[in-house]
Amino acid sequence: MMSVREMRELRMVRPIGTTITECVSGDYMYHNTGDFDVLCKIYRITQAELPQPSFKNREKEGEIMSKLEEMVREVEAAGGTQDLSHSSNRPTAYQEIRKLFEKARKLKEEIEVNRTKALNASRSAQENMLRAVYGDVWMWQEMRIKLSEEAMRGNKSLLFNSIDHANMSCGSYGDKLVGKTLINDFFCLYVGEAHKVQTGQSATDGDDNLTLIEIYNRLNCPCKDVIRRPKSGSWTMMAEHCDGDGRISDPENVTYGTTEAWDVISEACVYKNIGSNVKTLKAALAEFDDLVNLEQDKYQVKGIFGYVRTDHNKNHACTGHTAGFTCVSYKHTLENGGIPWYNRLSNATEQLQEMDMYAKEADSHIHELEEYEDEAEEIFLEVKLGGDAADGRVAKVRVMMLG
Repeated sequence: MMSVREMRELRMVRPIGTTITECVSGDYMYHNTGDFDVLCKIYRITQAELPQPSFKNREKEGEIMSKLEEMVREVEAAGGTQDLSHSSNRPTAYQEIRKLFEKARKLKEEIEVNRTKALNASRSAQENMLRAVYGDVWMWQEMRIKLSEEAMRGNKSLLFNSIDHANMSCGSYGDKLVGKTLINDFFCLYVGEAHKVQTGQSATDGDDNLTLIEIYNRLNCPCKDVIRRPKSGSWTMMAEHCDGDGRISDPENVTYGTTEAWDVISEACVYKNIGSNVKTLKAALAEFDDLVNLEQDKYQVKGIFGYVRTDHNKNHACTGHTAGFTCVSYKHTLENGGIPWYNRLSNATEQLQEMDMYAKEADSHIHELEEYEDEAEEIFLEVKLGGDAADGRVAKVRVMMLG
């Protein structure tokens, strides 16, 4: 009978060929595929077009303010500067229209403050999404398209928790900080690092029958058939890919640099048409939480993301060298402030909610502005007609404003 993890992994896998079965076998087949798909979903959400605040009433508000201002000018020009004792109703009408205009202007200022807050929240959400993937690398890039091309040609310490070895960047024995960026954890889960084990020497995963070549070729495909672990000490890079034709892939032959390696990883991600919004991001993070909190004998350890072969990996170490060790241990990180990229995406969801709240608040005052406009128009028309009707209307408006 299949375990829960096996069923989940097989259900979520999206085969890109049959060669993966030549790279891994038995219990190792498709390991980390489901976990990888969850990270891919999160990554694609961060790269999709973010919703922008919608200010549907801005044009109408502008028309109202222009009309009010025009009425103030016309009434003023028609005698609004005269002393009340020298005319009938025009100075009083001017004052009342002016009061309505000032109220409308104050309300419009409050509306624009909320719109500014909505735009700031949108920008902050965008920033947090970029930093979740690329860390502080985004700060010296002007365009997002440049990020994927240039992110790893600069200071790698901005991307990875450690640039020396996988175990230092993936949590090791649960005592290291991880999750500086989504890229860091992708490499932990998807690439790893080959350990130096000589032919005939016991392998470090506890299987005495495995040699260096067998570890590297038989158990080295955590997700897809295009990934190859780099040699020891070449963490953050990638070795030549597997063609599935039986050729030996030597970990000493590193053909992919960090940038090319990330291209391979990102191109293997599905969900290219997924939307970027609060709902999709929250759902993806919830999937991630479920996997991190999953505990299953021989397959999953709570607090560790990825397949942990507990019968051989008794210390639950994430060292990245073979199946069952290619994982990310979040235990220490979760006890010390949480996962940085996860925190940034959580902040982004809150900021997107704030954006929506401020945008809706800004658009909720159109009826108040329309009321000011209607009242001013009535006074304005009565001024043009003249007579006692204007005085009565002005008095009525004054009572309404005071009330």
